[in-house]
Amino acid sequence: MDFQAPPPPITGSGLDLEGINQTFGAWQHTDNKRYLIDASRPMYVAAGSAIPNGTMKGVIVTRDQKNVQNGPLSHITSTTDVFNDANAVSAHHNTILCYEYYRTVFNRNSINGSGGTINVVVNVPEEGQAMDNAYWSGSSMYWGNGKDYFSPLAKSLDVTGHEMTHGVVQETAGLIYEGESGALNESFADVFAVMIDRDDWAIGDGIMLPGVSQTGFLRDFVDPHNGGGDWYQPKHYSEKATGSEDNGGVHANSGITNHAFYLFVNNPAVGKEIAEQVYYYTLRDRLTASSKFIDLRLAIIAEATEFYNADVVNAASSAFDQVGITSGAPHLAATPLAPGTGKDYIISVSNDEQYLDIYGPDGTFLTTIYEEGVLDRPSVSDNGEQIVFVNFANQIVGVEIAYNDGSIQFNAGIVSEDSTWRNAAISKDGRFLAALTTLNDNKVIFFDLADPTGPTPREYFLVNPTNVQGVEWIDNVEYADVIEFDYSGTQLIYDAYSNIENADGDDISHWDIGLLKFWKDGEYTPNDAPEIRKLVSQLPEGVGVADPAFSKNSANLIAYDYYQDLPTGGTEYLTYVANIETGDNGPVVSNGTELGYPCFTTKDDKVLFQDKSLIGGNNMRIQPLKPNQVEPSGNPGNIILAHKWGTWLNNSSRVLTVGTHDAMKEQLAFSVSPNPTSGYAQINLSVLKAIEAQLSVINLLGRS
Repeated sequence: MDFQAPPPPITGSGLDLEGINQTFGAWQHTDNKRYLIDASRPMYVAAGSAIPNGTMKGVIVTRDQKNVQNGPLSHITSTTDVFNDANAVSAHHNTILCYEYYRTVFNRNSINGSGGTINVVVNVPEEGQAMDNAYWSGSSMYWGNGKDYFSPLAKSLDVTGHEMTHGVVQETAGLIYEGESGALNESFADVFAVMIDRDDWAIGDGIMLPGVSQTGFLRDFVDPHNGGGDWYQPKHYSEKATGSEDNGGVHANSGITNHAFYLFVNNPAVGKEIAEQVYYYTLRDRLTASSKFIDLRLAIIAEATEFYNADVVNAASSAFDQVGITSGAPHLAATPLAPGTGKDYIISVSNDEQYLDIYGPDGTFLTTIYEEGVLDRPSVSDNGEQIVFVNFANQIVGVEIAYNDGSIQFNAGIVSEDSTWRNAAISKDGRFLAALTTLNDNKVIFFDLADPTGPTPREYFLVNPTNVQGVEWIDNVEYADVIEFDYSGTQLIYDAYSNIENADGDDISHWDIGLLKFWKDGEYTPNDAPEIRKLVSQLPEGVGVADPAFSKNSANLIAYDYYQDLPTGGTEYLTYVANIETGDNGPVVSNGTELGYPCFTTKDDKVLFQDKSLIGGNNMRIQPLKPNQVEPSGNPGNIILAHKWGTWLNNSSRVLTVGTHDAMKEQLAFSVSPNPTSGYAQINLSVLKAIEAQLSVINLLGRS
């Protein structure tokens, strides 16, 4: 690690794309080079920072991709305090202005609100050509140099504000990027773009090439129709674009709420200073991930009512009335399922990873159900009747369990004999199987076990989504590690390791948590345009997340591991619980020196986890939660010693009604034959082949 005791940051300068000489924070290293790294802002943390080629905490850093597709990033340097790359100067300086806007107007400490480093990348191509766009990737801002529609996009302060605000939206309301919530995501990015560059009501003015737009800019708050052609936007709800194109019209329909903001600002009782405060705190405190247009109206009125006078409230009502977003009931997130009413059990793996055991909910050992090794945490169907996992031979194993009064009957066998698997999961209704391979690539493979013709593999690439048309993702995910289905059987949660090669030092890498929607309207979603939502990202330096698990009854409640480097050395491991609809989250327990692999209990009122804090080796413990389900209640207690990778199950059969599908639950009937066209196993439900099958009946009062 190249550690430098930090000298004072320097002031750099250079001509931007407007031909204006700008000054900005930069860094002079011991090699006498100057770097486009601003460590002069209040968020900078000198302790533990190693500028320029190691960990950097709380800086604004601009790097160069040099127009090479998926190429490594390089620092932008100069041998004097003057930088000669106008594109980089514009991107760096405009990013600093946007950072300072959020800091001084709202006291927001960086994009993530807690001083996180801001990464900027210039000279970014698309499919080997100049990119006609800019985008937020979930962790960085990327700038293309323009082609058919735009000149270099880093020139525009409002476009910079737009992209940075996508990051702020991600870290506050987390508006899902589709339909009306996605249009709100785009609209907030535009709203704060015109508040940062507040001289006019246009987006993209000054960068559009001649003749591209009839107005010379991309979007217009005064009249969203003004762009014409491809740049036309509706300005009233009656004109709302429908259909699936552009994630349900997120870029078009943002014009409706953009115009409402314009009308709100220009009411004599309001003005820009009040309006920006109302909108920012509405975004931060009142909206949730799936909020719709009506929720924006209600939230803006609520914010104005609480903090301003009746004239401001009336101005808000009038603005939304004029664009056709009138009074109505708020959008409600999906109601959780009723908890299972059967008996509870725990399956867990011995610390040597040899045995898969089943226990009662009080930690009483019942029996061993597999003895040939378990490679990762097993996955269980909602009714507890189907378990899948990967064994030491990298084969997928399936276990079928029948629960009878006083006994458990089980049948275990090989689902896939191919020694190519690293992790596997079964959907809660038993219909889908998902798996990762030993190639450690960014693919997840699905099998529809209800396909009467025999399920064939369906591959999805895990990517990092962006916020623009034409550049829907960036392909820098290296691999996923843990996978799990939600109860609807339409989405898969996963943790993923992403990496961007840095030619000048440590690569830029991080773990985050994503959600893949693979099934919709009775069929697979397109695998060449995967519907991916990032749930936990934009993490501070030295922080990682892993091992996500859905709650038993809600698609909005997850638990996961959170770990962070300590200033004194070592790593702290915590279990976090988050409501991904509201954004509420926090630590519920410390895991000592180990990842916790958390799992919810039947009523989602406790979290099962592992740690090494008591006796040597892992032990399963349980932490009660408060009624809000994201805070701890009391202290954790032991439940199973010398075990890990625990999963809590309930053997009741219940209807998974929210967004679910019919499933074949009669049997776990697996047989495997090679699929020469794909190299993956093909599962055939017509024959039950249970290699090394075992049948065991035990007395529930004790071990047989």
